[in-house]
Amino acid sequence: MTPVEGKVPKTAFTGWFMAVPKYADLKREWLAGSNDVNGLEASRLPTTKTPAPEEAVSIPPTIVALPRRGETIIASIRTGRFYGLNGTASRMWELMATGRSLHRSALVMAREYSVDVAVAERDLIALAANLAARQLITLGKAEKIARRR
Repeated sequence: MTPVEGKVPKTAFTGWFMAVPKYADLKREWLAGSNDVNGLEASRLPTTKTPAPEEAVSIPPTIVALPRRGETIIASIRTGRFYGLNGTASRMWELMATGRSLHRSALVMAREYSVDVAVAERDLIALAANLAARQLITLGKAEKIARRR
């Protein structure tokens, strides 16, 4: 490996090529308006239990998150898949990554976005379930997660 040199800041990504899914297939599905995300349709995700509001999130060491211009790119080193989070989901990711419970994160979201706590909590739980199904986070008791930090 050689150092990246120059006066302009750069972000370098490394990765590897995968035989599946093929770019042409993904492009065709995307242009057709498919719900398939990174070749893994939501209906084909492994089923996970619905997280409880008192649970907290832990981010495995094989997950890398890059916040950029209000959005976040998440990469799984284990699977080689990349995911994108919009601004609201990026804020949820930030709050969940602190190790506080989903309920406590929802309290912050409700205040920041001027929404009902129940709505913020429902959306946080839905995102956590989706991320857990993709093995981008693990869920556990808030006390245990806090002790690991």
